[in-house]
Amino acid sequence: MHCLFLMSLVPLASAVSLFTLDNDLGSQEMFSEWNDFKQAHDKKYQTEEEEDLRFYIFQANRRLVDSHNEAFQRGEHGFSLEDQGRCGSCWAFSANGALEGQHFRKTGRLVNLSEQNLIDCAGPYGAYGCQGGRMRAAFAYVHAQGGVGATDVGSVALPSGDEQALKEAVAVYGPVSVAIDASRPTFQFYGGGVYDDPACSAARLNHAVLAVGYGTDEHGRDFWLVKNSWSDRWGEHGYVRIARNHNACGVANNAIFPLV
Repeated sequence: MHCLFLMSLVPLASAVSLFTLDNDLGSQEMFSEWNDFKQAHDKKYQTEEEEDLRFYIFQANRRLVDSHNEAFQRGEHGFSLEDQGRCGSCWAFSANGALEGQHFRKTGRLVNLSEQNLIDCAGPYGAYGCQGGRMRAAFAYVHAQGGVGATDVGSVALPSGDEQALKEAVAVYGPVSVAIDASRPTFQFYGGGVYDDPACSAARLNHAVLAVGYGTDEHGRDFWLVKNSWSDRWGEHGYVRIARNHNACGVANNAIFPLV
């Protein structure tokens, strides 16, 4: 279950949120979210008409996130759960999950991309097949090859350790590739619940996974919903809920997502 993740020197980013928005377009909650988004990204608009248009697009993107989450919870669709086995290719599974998520966000269609293609071919971009790699290398390879409908235009890295930026990216853009410490036995034998081992390092990042959402459990504990690549027999059907708001396991230290 071990995987070598080679860290990039550039901070990383994003995924799909689990909270539900008020469907009233004029709701105070929606305006509050919009104002937070503008402030976080230093957005300024020349005219009132331009801001109205951008606000409309923001709402549409948020509703797409909600629609996807509701369908996911009903089991109508989801990103495939796979098993990397003994191959240290977590970076490829994480990167493909982010690419599939971005493609779905843009087209409404889920595609199953090949991890083996990345393992075999992304070497010139900084990956080492089953010996490890980084998601940034996968995105660079796909971009160079004109993959994912020949519309991939690069990647976005989030500020290191900034969980608020990760939360906003997950809500607005969709699944985000992240790196964590997966070396603790408590993680390797995780079976459910909100994972919050104080010994899980925020500095010793060794495994790439996919942040697909966030939420709060019945006990009021905030968490990130993270997809692993150790098959659906591990954790909560292949997923883990990692404690949120104190950068548990370094989940926000290296986060990155592609632009498709």
